Amino acid sequence: AAIVDYDRAIAINPKLSVAYHNRGIAKHELGDKQGAIADMSKAAELFRQQGQLNLYQKAMDLLKKWQGN
Repeated sequence: AAIVDYDRAIAINPKLSVAYHNRGIAKHELGDKQGAIADMSKAAELFRQQGQLNLYQKAMDLLKKWQGN
């Protein structure tokens, strides 16, 4: 259900970085590794573009962890 909510939020505002981040975490918890990586990559890109460098680094750390598993 959370993923559907994040889908809606992204449809309304495609630059809502936190929605990609949270949807990526939800997908990862459900075992959708590729979907999780895609969403977290988009979140990281948006965080960087929006100057949220602390969140960008956290997203990159998760990506490295997930890609290593």
